[in-house]
Amino acid sequence: MRLAHLSDLHLGGANSPRQLRRVLNLIDRVIDDGVDHLLLGGDLVDAGDLDDVLPLVRHLKRRRFFSADRLSVVPGNHDVWPFSERDLGRRGLSALLRDGKKLLTLGDWPAQETYERFVQIFRPTFDGVDRFYEDDVFPCVKRLDGIAVAMLDTTSDAGYLRSAQGRFDTREGRFVTDEVATIREPKILLMHHVPWRIGRGNLEHVLESLPWPLRKIVGTLGVEGIADLDFVNLAAVKRFIQHARFDAVLYGHVHLDGENARSRTFTRRLGRVPTYGMGRSGGVHQRPSRAIHAWHQVEVSRRRVRVKTQYVSARELD
Repeated sequence: MRLAHLSDLHLGGANSPRQLRRVLNLIDRVIDDGVDHLLLGGDLVDAGDLDDVLPLVRHLKRRRFFSADRLSVVPGNHDVWPFSERDLGRRGLSALLRDGKKLLTLGDWPAQETYERFVQIFRPTFDGVDRFYEDDVFPCVKRLDGIAVAMLDTTSDAGYLRSAQGRFDTREGRFVTDEVATIREPKILLMHHVPWRIGRGNLEHVLESLPWPLRKIVGTLGVEGIADLDFVNLAAVKRFIQHARFDAVLYGHVHLDGENARSRTFTRRLGRVPTYGMGRSGGVHQRPSRAIHAWHQVEVSRRRVRVKTQYVSARELD
């Protein structure tokens, strides 16, 4: 079986029409390459506006890749929290004027509402999965032809300024571990956040897009590096991955900055478990005219999972 792992498409962000065109062409290229199943690792949209994902959904339906046997998907922090250049500029100043405290916590922003809509949109891709945790679709384990795909929702519920952090519930981890314990075929874990210590993100590219008064205030507060990208309880995540003995872990979240996107990878081993990062599918944080898009080609045999990174330039997708 051949699968393709894409993540961090960031639809609806800057240069939205061009981004959508490139992403749909990338999807076509991947499908035409002969894959059996798509794995989407979150941050499908840029600003928590799920209307931006609907063109992709329609395209997947046209290509007959919007069913449980063809598509698996997990949410990322941008899918449930409006953390983006566009939203900070549009809503941030009005939030500051209305209630300065809410600019720092923004606990009233409807992340849970957005998450529920995400699940509703992609509900057909969970048909036939009969083992969910409590009443939610995440986490779950999907059985495909010769492979099992475990899916975690790692998005945060701790407020806007911590929305980029990964969340892991050890009870959910035990549920997944129990579910995969008796599975003999290869097992893949699909999630959004990175199972490594990576530190804080740089928000300079966000600050540059803000209105001057808000940029001045945020700069004075010294929050350029406030977006913590790590799991809150990283040690527990690592124990879970090793105990469940996955054959591969696929994640996204961290992008490759700059023009040299081919030269850096996020491939590391956690004990005996190989992990593969894909924050490059959307070509985010690269110069638009020279961006490099990518995906993971995942080849599954009876006993082995092979993962290879495939690249395509933005020019080829225009």
